[in-house]
Amino acid sequence: MNMGGQLYRLQQVELEIQEKRKVLTEVENSLQDDSALVEARDRLAAGEQSLTVTMKKQQDAEWEVGDLQDKKKQVNYKLYSGAIKNPKELSNLESELASLKSRTKEWEDELLELMTMVEDLEAAVSADSESLKDLQREWQERQVSLGRRKGELEVELVELEEARRGEVESIDSGALELYGLLKSTCGWAVARVERGKCQGCHIALPTGQWQKARSGEMVQCSNCGRILYLE
Repeated sequence: MNMGGQLYRLQQVELEIQEKRKVLTEVENSLQDDSALVEARDRLAAGEQSLTVTMKKQQDAEWEVGDLQDKKKQVNYKLYSGAIKNPKELSNLESELASLKSRTKEWEDELLELMTMVEDLEAAVSADSESLKDLQREWQERQVSLGRRKGELEVELVELEEARRGEVESIDSGALELYGLLKSTCGWAVARVERGKCQGCHIALPTGQWQKARSGEMVQCSNCGRILYLE
């Protein structure tokens, strides 16, 4: 194989190494990414906290309603037992009973609203709990899959690095120096020639230039400077 072909093959190996490293980085980042789990746990914790607070409010409302009902019974007893004869006292008891009934109605309405909120929160917490379990199961399965892929990529990279060393050893130092310089300035050093055009800059080449490349000479594109390669 001519020098242009050797350098092109080296470039292909290096491009594959670059791509594999990129994929490996993505896999490693995915292995460490548990943001979805953290978000689900936080959502569940917030829901449980809201449920606890609302249940405490419901309990307080139940106690308040119970206390008011007890007071109503006491006032009712005093009002209708016949023990109190004084009209003013009876009038005061009637006013107190009316106030207790009004306050009881307010607390009963509040209690009903809180009971509805508790039911809704319990349903939401239950759904979030199941969702978290599903996410945990999926995450664990994904960890196994990604771990396996990470191992495969690491093996492939070792093999590619060995292949790269083999390619480098077969190329003379002057060609390697030019290859490295072009790679640093152009991004990639070797360009294929297709239909008489350099595929690096897509400019039509003089016939003599690409014919020299075909014959095995190491020729650079007169426009972009990349080393030309023809099969």
